Amino acid sequence: MIRSAAMQVLAATILLFGPSWVATANAAEGSGCAAFKWPVEREQAIFLGKDMQDALSGSTVAALPKGGISLSLLNAADVKFTLPPAGRPKDGAVKGAVLNIGTIAKAGAYQVTLSSEAWIDLIQAGKFVGSTDHSGAKDCPGLRKIVRFNLTEGPLVVQISTAAVDSLKLAILPVQ
Repeated sequence: MIRSAAMQVLAATILLFGPSWVATANAAEGSGCAAFKWPVEREQAIFLGKDMQDALSGSTVAALPKGGISLSLLNAADVKFTLPPAGRPKDGAVKGAVLNIGTIAKAGAYQVTLSSEAWIDLIQAGKFVGSTDHSGAKDCPGLRKIVRFNLTEGPLVVQISTAAVDSLKLAILPVQ
């Protein structure tokens, strides 16, 4: 009998307070741009600014630009990928690009931010650079994904694949 009463109290407590626990958990996850693990104001300012550099798939920029890059994508079948992309295509996500960065001047932790959903591969010394962390938000205007990498000095190849858009914005910035 006591066990039954205790179960009724527990059930009533869950019914009464359960929704607030769910709301609190959802608020902690954040929504919109707050869903990212890290602040994104710097990336938002870059993507809205005038320092965007246009680039086509296969092009080379001498060094990391201070602003972002507006990258035109091609059908993946027309892209000359340095290494086969690690990302798996999704329905309609068949666009990609390769961008060569002449040199990374200083080794360290960097993050690549994309304005649209796509797979990011970075290549140095002929090998994929493994990511160290990532974050994303589907409802943050102008930003979709951030992936972090530890880069060495020297040339860098950025491969974008499994995209469903004709162009996207990207920024490669030191982690703050």
